[in-house]
This record gives sequence, structure tokens and C-alpha cells, in this order.
Amino acid sequence: MSDQLRLTLRPLAESDEAFYVALYSDELTMRFVAAPLSPSAALASFRAAIRRRCRHIAALEGQPRVLLSADRRGAWLEIGLMLLPAHWGHRLATRAFALWLSEPPIASAPLLIRTAEENVAMRKLAERHGFARADSAESLARYVRLPV
Repeated sequence: MSDQLRLTLRPLAESDEAFYVALYSDELTMRFVAAPLSPSAALASFRAAIRRRCRHIAALEGQPRVLLSADRRGAWLEIGLMLLPAHWGHRLATRAFALWLSEPPIASAPLLIRTAEENVAMRKLAERHGFARADSAESLARYVRLPV
């Protein structure tokens, strides 16, 4: 996939329903997150995300490709991303993550990423973007980044 194609960020919208449901019901996509949701449960999750306004989309040529999340965890903003397997290996996650990290309020918040130890791609992405591994009593790897 060409780096020349324009990746844009925007809030999650009603038009993203099918993309969101596909993400949350895909077994391979969800393997490091939780059990895949049924389509009806994924739709309920989508409706809640629309109301909470805590999800963004990185779109390529107008089509949703990456879901970015931000949830308040005390003083931290926990962030994450998801994309369907068909879009893996095209640097979309890297590009979307870099773009998103420069946006307010993400750029000015203390950030937290929690991911499965086995999720090597997310761990490498965090490290490439200045996140440091932090001690954790959880079963998940924990990465933090303070505002720059």
C-alpha cells in the first residue's frame, strides 16, 4: 500500500457501524483483546461508543481502516487500536497511531497502553512511539508515556 494515500482521522460515526461490528466480531482481530462479540453485542457496543464519543477512525481514501480508542483510567488516558487482518502489514496502524498521538487531547495527556504479552506488534508500536514498559501486577504488558 502506498504511503502516498491520505490517511485522515475523524470521530466514529453512524456510517462506521459495519466496520465496527466486523472488528469486534472477528476472532483473529479480537485474539489479544477479549472473546469476539456476537453481531448483536458488537452493535450494542457500537451504540455505546457513539454515545461516549471515545473512539476515532483512521480512514484511507474515505474508508474506515483503523479504530482508535481512548478511555480515562484515573489520571491516565488508556489508548488502543484495532484493524481487520486484511489491512495488517500495510503500515496503517503505525501511520494512524503517529497521526493520532499528535492530536489533542492525546498529545497532552499521560498515556497508558495495556496489551497481551503475545501481542508483539502492539508492544513494538508502543516502543517506537516513545512508550516505556512499566511494572505491572496485571497479566497484561503495560506501557506508559508522559506528555512531551
